[in-house]
Amino acid sequence: MNERMRLLRKALGLNQTEFGARIGLTVSAISGMEVGERTILDRTIIAIVKEFGVSRYWFETGYGEMFDKSDARITVALEDILLGENDIGKAIIKTIATFTDDEWTLLKKMVDRLVKEYNGQLSE
Repeated sequence: MNERMRLLRKALGLNQTEFGARIGLTVSAISGMEVGERTILDRTIIAIVKEFGVSRYWFETGYGEMFDKSDARITVALEDILLGENDIGKAIIKTIATFTDDEWTLLKKMVDRLVKEYNGQLSE
């Protein structure tokens, strides 16, 4: 796994500091893991899989594709919300789960408008 961590980091175009910051680890921790001086803990693997969309199977075994091209990341994110303490997130997901096609169209229009307004604020 040590070598695959380095390969992943390089594929993402990140240095050890940037990679570590994204998963909550120091540059020395990342360096130690890449050279095999530190063990890559399960919680680190989970953080890497979630943050970078990496296939856990590839990361642990070296077989298959580096990146998970399925909707597994979305499933994990939804499970985190539904099983967590985020009551607002739960309410939103439960509501949109019952949307009709017309309601999805309306939601897309609203999101597009919000994004446009947000981007306009950034340029001011």
